[in-house]
Amino acid sequence: MIMKHFTQIKNLLVLAVACFCGQMTVNAQEVDEEPEVLATFNMVDHITSGKSYVIGIQTDKNWLAAEPPAMWGFYPAIGRAFCSQSFAPNDDMQFVVGSNQFIPTFVLTEDENGTLIQCGGNAYLSINIPEDDGKGDGKDNGKDDGKDPSMEYTFLLDTIMNSNNYWDITYNAESAGFVFKHKAANTTLGVYCEELASEIDGEVIVSYQWRLAPYVTVPEDMVLPIYLFELQETQSGVSSVDIDENVPMVVYNMNGVQVGSSLKNLPSGVYIVKQAKSVKKVLIK
Repeated sequence: MIMKHFTQIKNLLVLAVACFCGQMTVNAQEVDEEPEVLATFNMVDHITSGKSYVIGIQTDKNWLAAEPPAMWGFYPAIGRAFCSQSFAPNDDMQFVVGSNQFIPTFVLTEDENGTLIQCGGNAYLSINIPEDDGKGDGKDNGKDDGKDPSMEYTFLLDTIMNSNNYWDITYNAESAGFVFKHKAANTTLGVYCEELASEIDGEVIVSYQWRLAPYVTVPEDMVLPIYLFELQETQSGVSSVDIDENVPMVVYNMNGVQVGSSLKNLPSGVYIVKQAKSVKKVLIK
């Protein structure tokens, strides 16, 4: 098992070097001929099934996009959804992402059972339900405080679809945001802010770490609206880069996670395609 993990990590490091070198070559050849990748997102008050969305929050300083739990290609996995990538909507609540920016997106699909949330590698975003320890001490009440993950409701990523993956996502007109409730775990997403303090050269530096957290009961002092920004359109020279489907390829998402050996049936987004000695960025609309 250790050798398997080491091999996968080694492959990711090789990919990172290859992507850096390959992308430098692609840019040098095409920067004057092709336009920059542009993805336009608009804030919305409803979900269109099958569309890609940025899940965003607004702090007192900026807008931040939620990210899937950090992954190295191992499924299923438990983790946290941090909000660290910043973006800047205009007065019309629209923003544009360029080719050198990475903003995480999620594909929302609705059916009669509810809403499915998919992210990198087509993994479904769900909630891991902790076992009740029977002590009644509050450790299994859903609070994501980082003290005992085994007794907390945390995010679960899995590529296998089952009935526990469904969410109820409803729009709240008063806040202009959405309420995300996981049906199986009966938990609601809240916005959690953790204050971090560190000392540098005798000076205490305070920073803040934002994340989405599932709660059985959401504390009022930890709630901020959760907004959805829908992918509206893309304009890209990257998508016109020639890809020979007959040459074996390996496809990775922008997190470096391998998502397949073909561009077919992938959600909208930017992917890294490795064919032989060539590494290219490809935009799927």
